Amino acid sequence: MTHHRPQTHASATGQFGTWVWNNAELFDSNGSLIAMVCADVICIGPERLLCESVSGRFRFRCRATSGGGEVFTISSHGLTSASLVADCCGNKYRLRRIPGIKTTRMISDTDGDIATVRPGADGTMEVHVKPRVETTPKTDFVFLTWACVLVDGPDQRQLF
Repeated sequence: MTHHRPQTHASATGQFGTWVWNNAELFDSNGSLIAMVCADVICIGPERLLCESVSGRFRFRCRATSGGGEVFTISSHGLTSASLVADCCGNKYRLRRIPGIKTTRMISDTDGDIATVRPGADGTMEVHVKPRVETTPKTDFVFLTWACVLVDGPDQRQLF
């Protein structure tokens, strides 16, 4: 998969294992803050993405725009939100629910799986990062996992 944007990758800190979205903050496996969301703005270090989402009973759509005009989108592929497709500045991803496990979702790029996202027992969203994530731009990864929070997690929007 070719990435045209110069930026750090999701595993730039060498963190695999379980990351956690707790409310509107994403922490890596060492507990370091990676990103936060406030008033529909995703903050990833100095980078900001304005995020808009629409979800209904059967459909989901999310779009984010960076300060530089880069566009990130996710939408339902089919009649339900079980399968989502994403385009992050030309990079293609699939976010599909694992059959039999309603709220566990696998995130994949064109070369394979990069993470599994599922609700934690404590209301968090657990992101199980796979080694393939090394080739994924960090901004893409944060946007993709935040979309999973919006579509599969508890209603986090009330918190900020």
